[in-house]
Amino acid sequence: MVSMKSGRYGRLWLLMLLWLWQCAQTASAASDQELLAVGDARFPPYEYLTQDGKPTGFNIDLLQAIARESKLNIRSRLGQWHQVLDEFNRGDAQIIAIYASPERRDKYLLSDPIAITSYILVRNVNSPSMQGPSSLGDREVVVQASSYGESSLLQNLPHAQLIKAPSEWDVLRMVNENRYAYGYVTFQTAGYMIHKGDFSNVVLTGSEISSHPYVFAVAKGNTELLNAINNGLDKVKASGEFDNLYNRWFRDFYEENFQSILAVLAAILIAILLMLLWVGLLRYQIARVRSSLDREYQTRIQVEKHLARFAKTQQWITNFSNVGIWVYDYRTELLEINGTLADTLSLKTIALRLQLDEVLEGIRDADHAHLRRFFSIKIPNSKHICECLVITNDVPEKTLLLRGRLDEQDEQQAPGSRAVGILLDVTATHTIQKQLQRSERSMEVLVANIPGAVFRVQANQDLEVSFVSAGLKHIIGSETLPKSSPVKQPNLKSIIHPADWILVRDTLCHAADTNESFSFSHRVTDLDGNVRWVLNQGQGMIDNETGVGWIEGVFFDETDQILNAQRLDYLAHRDPLTGLANRYTFQQRAEQALQSASRNQHHLAFILMDLDNFKAINDSLGHNVGDEVLMQISTRLADTLRANETLCRIGGDEFVVVVPQVFQTDHLLPLIRRLREALTTPVVLSTGPLSLTTSIGVSIYPEDGTQVQDLLKSADTALYESKASGKNTFTFFTSEMGRQTEYRFWIETELRRALEQRQLHLVYQPQFRLDTLQLYGLEVLIRWNHPEAGFISPADFIPIAESAGLIQSLGHYVQETSLQQLHHWLDQGFEPGVLSINASVYELGDAGYYSRLIKLLEHYAIARELVTIEVTESIFIDDNPTLKAQLNSLVDQGIRLAIDDFGKGYSSLSYIKKIRADLLKIDQSFVQELGKTPEADALVMAMLSMANALDIRVLAEGCEDERTLEILKDYGCHLVQGYLLAHPMPADQLQARFLQAPLPESDTLG
Repeated sequence: MVSMKSGRYGRLWLLMLLWLWQCAQTASAASDQELLAVGDARFPPYEYLTQDGKPTGFNIDLLQAIARESKLNIRSRLGQWHQVLDEFNRGDAQIIAIYASPERRDKYLLSDPIAITSYILVRNVNSPSMQGPSSLGDREVVVQASSYGESSLLQNLPHAQLIKAPSEWDVLRMVNENRYAYGYVTFQTAGYMIHKGDFSNVVLTGSEISSHPYVFAVAKGNTELLNAINNGLDKVKASGEFDNLYNRWFRDFYEENFQSILAVLAAILIAILLMLLWVGLLRYQIARVRSSLDREYQTRIQVEKHLARFAKTQQWITNFSNVGIWVYDYRTELLEINGTLADTLSLKTIALRLQLDEVLEGIRDADHAHLRRFFSIKIPNSKHICECLVITNDVPEKTLLLRGRLDEQDEQQAPGSRAVGILLDVTATHTIQKQLQRSERSMEVLVANIPGAVFRVQANQDLEVSFVSAGLKHIIGSETLPKSSPVKQPNLKSIIHPADWILVRDTLCHAADTNESFSFSHRVTDLDGNVRWVLNQGQGMIDNETGVGWIEGVFFDETDQILNAQRLDYLAHRDPLTGLANRYTFQQRAEQALQSASRNQHHLAFILMDLDNFKAINDSLGHNVGDEVLMQISTRLADTLRANETLCRIGGDEFVVVVPQVFQTDHLLPLIRRLREALTTPVVLSTGPLSLTTSIGVSIYPEDGTQVQDLLKSADTALYESKASGKNTFTFFTSEMGRQTEYRFWIETELRRALEQRQLHLVYQPQFRLDTLQLYGLEVLIRWNHPEAGFISPADFIPIAESAGLIQSLGHYVQETSLQQLHHWLDQGFEPGVLSINASVYELGDAGYYSRLIKLLEHYAIARELVTIEVTESIFIDDNPTLKAQLNSLVDQGIRLAIDDFGKGYSSLSYIKKIRADLLKIDQSFVQELGKTPEADALVMAMLSMANALDIRVLAEGCEDERTLEILKDYGCHLVQGYLLAHPMPADQLQARFLQAPLPESDTLG
């Protein structure tokens, strides 16, 4: 029997061993199975074939790295895109790299993104540029056939005519050969090929159409392969190998294209420069016209000399002359003119021998005296020529130039000499001169207002400067360039950074030699030795007359743009004070950690830390000291973490640690201990050592939340519990804390509804004069009787109202309702006394609070001295001068001011001198101890003495027995309130009990 059982058990063991061996063989075969990854043979830099036919590219290297990490056997093969895509769809290949889209997510299983690619329009260098994709219209565009780009182009540019090519490489080739003007390709492919120099005639337009995640795809149902690829991709990214591969294939051309993009962005500035060049050309043309006119002018002078030499008598004066000719006889004071001069002046007479007054009819009145002086002053000799410029009455006006001198024939006949001369119509020349002056002024204004320095330099070894605008001061601190020596001309070399000098000199000289424009960035050095960046744009030219090369251009200061670009990435991801990851980076890394935790089914933790009493450090030592504390603490905390743990600063003194892998909650305790120990050593400051503590809240995924915000909220709730427990401790989030948070949220929600449905009501607590126990006034208090939860204490809902931003609405309700009730009592002939309304620091911080109170008093016709605003002394902790000024303004307008809970909170009494309070209310904690401890009696007596010395009245709160009342009388207290005399009560009860008859006239409120 035993042997039979033993044999049966032996066979079972043998079968089990055979089964295990078969499983091991199957697993080994599965791990050794070769996986085929296919791709596009002409899709650089992602994947393409080398000259010897080997697959290469970013995708090939990345797949091999993933294969090593995931223990996969992957072979890559590249071919024409439509063929390899068909091969993958048939199942002959297991992996392919594609763009992610909703349709493909339904068709395949897609991996995590390996890159973000964008489609962009490119053009041939000789093709016209575009303002944007919309300007393409129905032009022909080359695109890869059967690709995602084809469907994207049809969707985004439906009117374009599609020309299909086998690959994106072929698209770029066709555009480079100018077979087609425009192409639609991946930005990375275009940039890579242009960078390599293979397609130098292709230009990126900068018009991005769409961008998409680039992923690895596997067949539906092959979840095991997808998980292996994703896990391998995570490991490659974590090890840094992914970044190395990405930089290897993409960095160089990205940097180059970044400079190209900067150049595109500078196109507007180039347009301005072109305008300047146009103005310069216009100026040059005007100068040529002016030179021509001057030559003509000199020619006319020669003509006048010949006429004067050969004209012996009046017969040479002819009406057929094109020049106005005149002869003035000093003896007869007659002016002989020719027909041309008469026509020029539009004279009505046909006589050619006239009085001067007749000639003046054609001249505007403003020039009459000027012309008379011209003819009345006898010209001293025949060598001297006089000139006179006048304007006619014609429409349009003409500008005339008169020239004259003594006639040689009569110069000896004193006093009967005569003068001869000509009259020229110089309207065109005068107009050109005015236009030239206006152009010069416009150019001066334009140059002065260009946000840069305009310059003109000679194309020589030192780039000697012939002109530079005052805008240079904004770049180097001076309007002029420094001279290397007193005898040498200022030159650009004096300010160019030595490392960039050869680049600047060669670029500018080449532009002058080739008559080309230029635009590039380089460094300069200002007068203080600081390095600044400028964008240098301009045009080179050769002077045709002298053969000298010149360069005209503009320096634009782009130091801030370049430095900002360098800081932008840092500021986007780092806290500027501590250098830690900021809230944005925290969100990114937390999301990545959550995805990894969800995929790998492990826990992660958020450890939220808040420095205890940090506000007191800022208030007492200053924000500079507070910043120094934060920087030292950040360094200490960061030194306690492992490489995979992230420390972020997400608020003023709030830090959070993301722990990506947590196997047990107890494993967090050593880390928490190290974080707390980092603060045990006092921080060494210039003011001395400072000891710090921190409160910590911890939340765990997935128990305390599955989203980043939920986990952060749970950690914040636990942190709040640590603060409430006395600080300097740590707390793990529990469901009970969540219920307390839900209760606070319920209070906030119901309070909003209570304000809308007017569930809140007011009660009034009487205040009495202590000597007569007659009514002095009323303190307004708010109460909430919830329809379901019943009475809710103000101690519960007031703090929540303050934190939720509802305190202004509550305060406005109290003001409106209580002042309306006071108006009603006064209108009925009652005298309730002074109405005291409490105001929180949040209300007083609202500038509209004060104007709203004044408007309510005016609306209800209430005397301002009947209202007291009660504030707690805690509002003076921040020593806010604006708040003090606003409170004193209320006092100036007649409203009374009372300081509530006096002696309880703020220890400094300096604010008493600056705030003109009418009343101090001693906190009930002191009043109720009267007669029980000598310290309480001493404190109350000191408060009363101080108030009497400052002429301020005192009201004691919380008087609840006769003995306390008698002590307050003996100490000379002025006013009292408390349950001994009256509880808070609704308006109708108070009216029935205390307002049946007006107060005696002798009992004033003063």
